[in-house]
Amino acid sequence: MIGNIRDITMKTLFLGYKDCFLHSFLKDNCDVVDQSEDKLYKREHNIKKYDLIVSFGYCHIIRPWFIKLYKDRIINLHISYLPHGRGRHPIFWAAKNGHPQGITIHLIDSGIDTGEILYQEKIVLNQNTTFKQAHGFLLEKIQHLFIKNWVELSNALGTLRVLTTPQSVGNYKTHKVNDLELYKHMLKYGWETKMADIVNSKKRTDDEIIDQLELVRRGNNVNWMNLVRLAFRENPQEARQVFATINKLDNEIANLLKELADND
Repeated sequence: MIGNIRDITMKTLFLGYKDCFLHSFLKDNCDVVDQSEDKLYKREHNIKKYDLIVSFGYCHIIRPWFIKLYKDRIINLHISYLPHGRGRHPIFWAAKNGHPQGITIHLIDSGIDTGEILYQEKIVLNQNTTFKQAHGFLLEKIQHLFIKNWVELSNALGTLRVLTTPQSVGNYKTHKVNDLELYKHMLKYGWETKMADIVNSKKRTDDEIIDQLELVRRGNNVNWMNLVRLAFRENPQEARQVFATINKLDNEIANLLKELADND
């Protein structure tokens, strides 16, 4: 506990990691009513239940109805220097794309990691550390950043937007889990791979790109056959889901063809 700032009247929902020192800190400094790593369902909540929601390591998208219910009271801790690194695996994408590494605490809005920024820091990582080590280091740093600013956050509860800065406008990519599939070959030792191996990695050869293109096309042919079967079953809802997957893979094919064309 920091000084005498404990506020037992502040009812808080903690979403994400239970076994972290931030969760323990909040339990010492306010009334943590609930902790959950599961999806939120509308029937479980009402508008008067929480004063503050903290999301840290929470893997589910928070739905618009919940965001509207607790407007400007939902804070997310994200281990990237936003607007770079939105979505999943931000440390990998920053290393691969040459973007700054960092940590960001922001309000949650209807987008994925697009909310206004409360606090953030650029972090220079030792390139000889592994991605697993870097992940643990940034998790520790962002918890300390939250705790450092707790007094200001708690005093501004309900008016947090006065502390925020909008994110830069631009074409910043939001990565999904499956986006990593095309680049797993770069992680020779999984997350124990050194960051330097990705930062200093060479461009893929033409043969490597063509092999990957063949794999993606083969997977997409399976989706087309699934679509045919669904059409015969006259199930429009499932057919739309398959169309969505086909569209995603077609975009991956377009990116691979562009990489091949530019690979001189």
